[in-house]
Amino acid sequence: MWVVRRVDWLRRMLVLLLLVCVALLPAAALAQDDSAPADEDVEAIAAVIDELLAAFVAGDADAVDALTAESFFQVDNMGEIQDRDAWLEVAGLGIFAEMTVSDVTMTALSDDLVLAVGSLDGAGEAEGSFAFFETDSFLFERTDDGWQLAFLQGTDRAAETEAYWAGAMREEMIAALPTLTIEVSEDGIVVPEEVPAGPTLIEMINSAGTTSEDGSPILPEITRLRDDATVDDLLEVLPLANTDPGAILALSQFYGIQIVPGGRMILDLQPGEHAAVTFEETPQAGAFTVTENDTPAELTADVQVELVDFAFSMPDEIPAGPQLWEIANNGSQWHEVVVMELGEGMTIDDVLAMLASESPHAEEVAEGEETAAEGEEAAAEGEEEGSFMPAYGYVSISEGMRAFVEVDLAPGTYAVICLLPDILGDMSPHFAHGMVHTLTVTE
Repeated sequence: MWVVRRVDWLRRMLVLLLLVCVALLPAAALAQDDSAPADEDVEAIAAVIDELLAAFVAGDADAVDALTAESFFQVDNMGEIQDRDAWLEVAGLGIFAEMTVSDVTMTALSDDLVLAVGSLDGAGEAEGSFAFFETDSFLFERTDDGWQLAFLQGTDRAAETEAYWAGAMREEMIAALPTLTIEVSEDGIVVPEEVPAGPTLIEMINSAGTTSEDGSPILPEITRLRDDATVDDLLEVLPLANTDPGAILALSQFYGIQIVPGGRMILDLQPGEHAAVTFEETPQAGAFTVTENDTPAELTADVQVELVDFAFSMPDEIPAGPQLWEIANNGSQWHEVVVMELGEGMTIDDVLAMLASESPHAEEVAEGEETAAEGEEAAAEGEEEGSFMPAYGYVSISEGMRAFVEVDLAPGTYAVICLLPDILGDMSPHFAHGMVHTLTVTE
């Protein structure tokens, strides 16, 4: 028995050695015509792969048995070696809801051995119960029973796996949140009378069909009234939004709003009197009360963005893809997060030059702006070449407010800027005080 096991082990080591040798071959050598399996072999092996996946999803261990060579063994994505019996035991569990292989390439190692490499994606029986993403190497052996799987090695695609689980956890957190639905109807703004404090998923609907100048539906912004302020007081000053924002902010604290379409928006509602308001020619408001809550929901964000006077406290580098950002204003006045993509060769100084050319406080922008004419030239070049463009924006969030938003940025370099005026000082834009940040988004 010992001799048999030793022979079997030596055979396995020879297979592994063969795979290592193949991996070390230059790509050009593998691309030669004489390394490609015959068309009929490619079709037969592709069929075996499909049958194996179907058998695993069906929990049909007998079918997997028929497609697996007697000498089979596996190295899983944790580096553990599993024998044929363990392979068949897993096959019979029926725990897989979905398994797919894509981007398969095949190399003939000999007349009777073919190496196939592909991307394997799978999910568990219950939706979201588990998922895996691997680059798998299959070694197929031609036997008397046709092509059979002789060896399998899986390498975890870590970035995709991490992204999947981050998304799954995010969905689980959001699904547990209470939802506040606000409707702009023909009869006015419809809101519930009371909602509990804490992180709340915001759903906004416009059933009235009213639109802004750009054709988008008019949606309300949510604000918390300061002590002794009333909704009627707020309605009186809302028309001053573009000329005297301080009058509005003296009466209320805004939770902020997305200006570039992002994902879902979650507001950390604070106890007190609130209103959902629109900034139409004739403003509307719907009043509601946020009540005390001893057990508010808890959220964990992928990216934390802290706003202070006058800086962004946030990472310099983040990975691309969907993420949950926590935006907290810990300053003494309103702030915002405007994310602008920089084209090749562009810098934050170029963006500041463009902004300075449009600001009455151009001389107060960062060092390096020699003249407003230079700013105008940079702006013109930027607009002509598409060197920078807004990729995301969360604006007008008052001091003490916090929001969670879904942001999905592509790889690239971005400028993060606050454009709001300093309402507690000289009314110059916050970027003139240095509220800018460079953000790199990696693959």
